[in-house]
Amino acid sequence: MKLLFLNRDYSGILKTLAEELSKDYEISFVSTTKEISNNITNRCYRVSEKDFSDTPDYLKIYEEAIIHGQKTAIILENLKKEKYISDFIIANSCGCAMYVKEIFKNIPLICFFDDFYNADTKTSENERLQITYNKAYFMPDLAQCDLGIVTSNEQKEKIPECFRDKITVINNLTAQSITKEMDKLKERINK
Repeated sequence: MKLLFLNRDYSGILKTLAEELSKDYEISFVSTTKEISNNITNRCYRVSEKDFSDTPDYLKIYEEAIIHGQKTAIILENLKKEKYISDFIIANSCGCAMYVKEIFKNIPLICFFDDFYNADTKTSENERLQITYNKAYFMPDLAQCDLGIVTSNEQKEKIPECFRDKITVINNLTAQSITKEMDKLKERINK
């Protein structure tokens, strides 16, 4: 089975999962910030540093996510031209998955969602705007993914209710737990 991982860099839980799963699966990893130096097939398209000085604080993270999504889309278009096929695409919701379903409509997309931000009454207006736009870049991923993964029930409760039915809580992400979820997803899609 082939798995394609998407992230801004080769770090965190996706790095750990890719390395664990590479023992049993053919893994490719797309990074938009730096090359990966190990035995995992990788593609890197470096996003040039952008000057965000003219961008309002509350829009910076959203604009950055769109830029990473666009760069990932370029890589995915090239993979498609090369007739690359993956059984699953596994992505961190950092913008990289934003255009996946535009390119690979029929490949199941699994997204990992970090804490979905909610403003409290103690935050300033600028902070509330920033939190609102921090949530905005999750929305395309939530809408497109076939399965979303969070690591706690508290995080799941912060996800808008209309998307919760596709969110699964996995407290301890391991190769075994993600393989189990891929099997369930494959079974659901094949019904």
